[in-house]
Amino acid sequence: MGKWIIVEASRNNKKTNTLDGVFFFFEQKIITTNFQGAENQAEYQLTNQDLKLTKGMDYTFHLHKSQDQLLIMTTKIQNTAFEFKLKKE
Repeated sequence: MGKWIIVEASRNNKKTNTLDGVFFFFEQKIITTNFQGAENQAEYQLTNQDLKLTKGMDYTFHLHKSQDQLLIMTTKIQNTAFEFKLKKE
């Protein structure tokens, strides 16, 4: 729960700065994010380590927790691998 900010992102295993300023805000069963550019909301379901966005966005992220308290989310978008490292604000 709460607001998580991207501190590092990669596309196809190469660091990218195009996602600077991106956030994910989790509350109840609604997520608010600007990772597609404009701010959008979607419902989400969390099953094991998979975060599935529905009703607004159709993405599934696999979640990992790092030893330095970062949340790591991985996904594929149009056959491109993405990794987001997020820190709770």
